[in-house]
Amino acid sequence: MTDPKPWAERLAEFPTEPGVYLMRDRQGTIVYIGKAANLRARLRSYFSSGGDGRAFVGLLQGLLGTIETVVVASEKEALLLENTLIKQHQPRFNVQLRDDKAFLLLRVDPRQPFARVELVRKLVDDGARYFGPYPSAATARELQRVVSRSFRLCSCSPAAFRRRTRPCLQHGMGRCSGGCVGLITAEEYQRDLQAALLFLEGRRRELLTGLQSRMAAAAEALRFEEAARLRDQLRLVQRAAEGQHMVLAHQGDQDFHAFARAGSTVAFATLLLRNGLVSGSFSTVLPDLEFPDEEVLGQYVSLYYDTGAQVPAQVVVPLRLEDAAARAEWLGERRGARVRVIVPHRQEQHRLLELATRNATLALAPLLRSDEQGQEALRRLAARLELAAPPRLLECVDISAFHGDAAVGSLVRFRDGLPDKGGYRRYRIRTVTGADDFGMMRELLLRRFRRGLAEGDLPELLVVDGGRGQLGVAVQVVAELGVTGVALAGLAKSRTAGLRDDGSGALEHSDERVFLPGRDEPIPLPPHTPERHLLERLRDEAHRFAVTYHRQQRARGVGSTLDGIPGIGPARRRELLRRFGSVQAIRAAAPEELARLPGIGEALAKRVLLALGRQL
Repeated sequence: MTDPKPWAERLAEFPTEPGVYLMRDRQGTIVYIGKAANLRARLRSYFSSGGDGRAFVGLLQGLLGTIETVVVASEKEALLLENTLIKQHQPRFNVQLRDDKAFLLLRVDPRQPFARVELVRKLVDDGARYFGPYPSAATARELQRVVSRSFRLCSCSPAAFRRRTRPCLQHGMGRCSGGCVGLITAEEYQRDLQAALLFLEGRRRELLTGLQSRMAAAAEALRFEEAARLRDQLRLVQRAAEGQHMVLAHQGDQDFHAFARAGSTVAFATLLLRNGLVSGSFSTVLPDLEFPDEEVLGQYVSLYYDTGAQVPAQVVVPLRLEDAAARAEWLGERRGARVRVIVPHRQEQHRLLELATRNATLALAPLLRSDEQGQEALRRLAARLELAAPPRLLECVDISAFHGDAAVGSLVRFRDGLPDKGGYRRYRIRTVTGADDFGMMRELLLRRFRRGLAEGDLPELLVVDGGRGQLGVAVQVVAELGVTGVALAGLAKSRTAGLRDDGSGALEHSDERVFLPGRDEPIPLPPHTPERHLLERLRDEAHRFAVTYHRQQRARGVGSTLDGIPGIGPARRRELLRRFGSVQAIRAAAPEELARLPGIGEALAKRVLLALGRQL
């Protein structure tokens, strides 16, 4: 790609939630990882005319191959995940260092009576505790500063510690406990140091409990200065924990596997939790999986861990797997400890599994918009319906009404397997009253085909939402108007076929069925096939469009009744509703009140009241 325009046109594919994005070059190597509160807005800045000013952004034009995104629940979680992924992948554009220096780490040696938090660049097996590495030196230095000051740890070097005879300036500012001159015992200092270590480990709940207990004990013993200092530490931990949604009360290791599918194409996503915190993610899209969801998910779990992935204590999946016990035993052998394969049973687990599902859906979305995917579905649909060629232009019509009230119809159009919003149409049913679905369908089709014949705009395949009866109406309309070159089909939803034979007591449903003109038996559409998914998307979009319009009409009271009165157009309808407030108030008004409105007059006022059921 030598022109950034294609990427600019694809920006709508990206989510607007907070998260992390991974940029890969044309060889698939991750070259940059970033975070954003709004992923789409951040990525748009790279492809706008001005860019964002960083040197490597100008190289994207000739370098970029793909962009992957991982959605999280907050900007803070995006930062945590960004750091984890950068440490894991070390992309070339994230590494600002141009020498042999390593990333900064925080080192604490709890064996020292007055240990400090220090910055180092090399991890050494010396018995000390190390935290990091941190790809940003500024982040590491800020964390060192906050922890040292908040928990009043010593900050001077060992040599300065030994030479000091009076408290340093940090002690005078309340940022150091003065261990160098004996103002705090080693035992008391170790309590503060252990609290700091809990903070660095992310064990916030345990730390909060300990600080609250120590603060209460200090206050009860009237050591108010100590209690105030512990209160400040408590507030620091609480602020750090704000917005930390991607944590679990369960502090073990867990993997959350989710999936989203479009016919035979399935996208999988896995969120990795280590010590209760999200530490990474994985997603992949696999084609040609025309199998039930449970089987597909089980195969993915086996494949995922068979490649050498670390096995956690719990594997969380959205569906109950029939072989869960055997699979848990197999995973336990690989882990060397007990493993449970479960469906979520706590709210926090449900939330994280939903987040994994969201990432799977986002991974699948670009494929739904791809030409190749749409063409394959059209080819298979043509073969299934015995059409001469794959239909490039598909339309579907649907009726929405409530006991015949405010009945409306919808028409949606797909071009090359993708929605064509410019071809969507809405219809208010004008000539049919009562619950006459066939009559409403006839009116809609007559209006659609008359206009199509006049404008030379007809689909190659028209699908009606319904079975043999609705299809029969379409056949009559086409014959009456002399329409040619349009294939017709009726799509009927699956029916309950009775109880399953496996003794589970679950209901068994038939396949979705397609009715064709001249055929007695419908054509079944097996699940998880591209052609069924395409027709379901077409039908569901028509239904959504019709229901949305119907709700709008019903929200206006009986506004469609006013629209059907000769002489009442949009302007007069608005004036009537503005003056009287509702159709009920119009019906209760005197004819003279209506006649006084501009453009109404006595004759039209009587016509309105009669149409609304008023006896004059």
